[in-house]
Amino acid sequence: MVENTYGRMARDLTRAGINMKKWDKPLNDKDSQIAAEWYGHYSTLAQWPKKRQELEEVQSLAEDWQRVDPLKLDFTVSVDNEEDGFWPPIFANIPVFQNTIPGLKTESASCRFIRGLAPFIVLSSPENMRTPPDSQTATQLPEYHPYLALRLRGVIHSIPAQPRLNSIPGWRRIIMVLYKPTSRHLIQVLEHAEQEYGDSFTTTITTQVTQNGTNHPQLAHVLNGVGAAGQQPDPAEIDAHLATHLRNKLLNNHLWRDGSRFDKDTVEEMEEKYRLSEYLDWNDIDYAYAYEGSILPGGKIMVGRWWRLAMNGEGHGLEWSDALGEVEDGDAMDLDEEVGTADGVQNGSGATHGHGSGIGPGRSRCKKLERGPFIFWC
Repeated sequence: MVENTYGRMARDLTRAGINMKKWDKPLNDKDSQIAAEWYGHYSTLAQWPKKRQELEEVQSLAEDWQRVDPLKLDFTVSVDNEEDGFWPPIFANIPVFQNTIPGLKTESASCRFIRGLAPFIVLSSPENMRTPPDSQTATQLPEYHPYLALRLRGVIHSIPAQPRLNSIPGWRRIIMVLYKPTSRHLIQVLEHAEQEYGDSFTTTITTQVTQNGTNHPQLAHVLNGVGAAGQQPDPAEIDAHLATHLRNKLLNNHLWRDGSRFDKDTVEEMEEKYRLSEYLDWNDIDYAYAYEGSILPGGKIMVGRWWRLAMNGEGHGLEWSDALGEVEDGDAMDLDEEVGTADGVQNGSGATHGHGSGIGPGRSRCKKLERGPFIFWC
């Protein structure tokens, strides 16, 4: 099976000089230092199969990925969530996190809170890894503009030494939510930064579309004639035009065009001035991924699993799924159970971190669940 994630990204990172590093100090549980810049990659597991044979044949949805670029985690660390609000209520209330993070509501110093950006990176050369292009043409943005990157929020806390016998100290658990803000939210933040407090596009857009269709002067330049006058435009068309409007705003401002001014601190300040962190809302999020794993002793490597989550997701992890390939009679977790395949079931392209595709026809899967492993190093 050809798999286009771990192997390719690891080789490209190595060529770019971004390698895993050895321990540089003794291991202990008291070391609270956390690196703020990490590079790494992820893959995606195929949906849980109903028969062992299918698991042996297809283990990853990444076999169809044409290209996968690694992620960079670039964040700030805080010891006071009450003051800084890095871990907002909408994430803190996810049951699997709410019930397993110690000391969130106490004076405990065991938790560290993180906030930042998680941009994809181009690996053409080591210089491109850390330095934005010196210039961009007037007609295009960088391939990965930092303002359009995934946002990152998370918690890090210590866990007991592992294993119980001959234990090794220095383990820490890391929880992150990587999410993509909606185009609407990103436009609002930019317009607030420009001191355009509602002139052309603010929180009233949804109400205006609902009440007036597209026949409204404040929406004309954004929606550009989507839908007939007075008619309800297609939501996908609205999203496409808002994305275009957002990119044009970045393109038409020479200070914003190349992205060099949009580091994590600048983006955080802009977003915080628009709306305090604690008021982050699911309506501001296009899609989100939960990351849960461990920072290994020595603090140089983190490994774990991720899954796609949503406000109305299922289970303790609010895991996102769709209606394709519903569970048939019997226990779908029993790999040895002989159940028939679902004829004609097909998955379309997934939204897995902006990459990925389905398992194709003729395979029986319980649900379309986006999940997989990750690894980052510093």
